[in-house]
Amino acid sequence: MKRATIDSWNNDKAVKDNIVESWLCIDCGVNTAPGVPDGPQTRLDFALNGQSEFRHDRNTEVYSVKNALWEQAGMRPWNGCLCIGCLERRIGRQLRPKDFARHDEKVWARMPCTERLLNRRGFATVTVQTADGPHEVICNLEDAPRLNGAFVDRSADAGRSAH
Repeated sequence: MKRATIDSWNNDKAVKDNIVESWLCIDCGVNTAPGVPDGPQTRLDFALNGQSEFRHDRNTEVYSVKNALWEQAGMRPWNGCLCIGCLERRIGRQLRPKDFARHDEKVWARMPCTERLLNRRGFATVTVQTADGPHEVICNLEDAPRLNGAFVDRSADAGRSAH
């Protein structure tokens, strides 16, 4: 294990309780999780109420990439957040679905996020027509042109590549 990773593990408060100190991108300052309290508030919420309220929406960019990529960006575990744009600037290319950690697929990929993050994960939001009217669904990026605007029979769960 690299010395910086060991130091991070031993010294960073977030490592000890898995609570991020701040959701602000350390490069540009954008809030990557506007509906989520920061670390100090979350700890206070847990101490007083045993829980902390949060919400994810279309402005959220919470994700987990593979450790090697995070390191390539000059980051170490738990030392801050980067928005997708700043992470891509640091690594010199656009993210691809295979860049995301398995944890991302199991936890974060199922929560609302920016269209940019959705795209990097290989998904898109499209509007489909149903008997009940238009509905937004998430589908694989390659299926988006075919599904956007199409009629979908929801009773048969047709076209359900959404997550």
